[in-house]
Amino acid sequence: MKRIPLGCQKFDRLLGGGIEGGSLTLLYGEAGAGKTNVCLQFARNVAKGGDRVAYIDSEGLSSDRISQVFSGL
Repeated sequence: MKRIPLGCQKFDRLLGGGIEGGSLTLLYGEAGAGKTNVCLQFARNVAKGGDRVAYIDSEGLSSDRISQVFSGL
C-alpha cells in the first residue's frame, strides 16, 4: 500500500515512510500533544499531491487555522 509522508522526517521514518494510504488512521493522546497539527499537515500533503482528502473535526477548528495551514496550495 502507498505511504503518504507527513512532511516531518522523524515521523515519516518512525511510520515507515508515512501514513498508509487508503486506510483510516486514528491519532490519540493528551490535549496539546499536536494531534490536530499532525492531521492538518497530513491533509495538506495529500492535497498538495493532487489527491482529495476529507478532514473531519469534532472540536470546532477555526477557519482561520485551516486557511493558515492550507495557504499557498
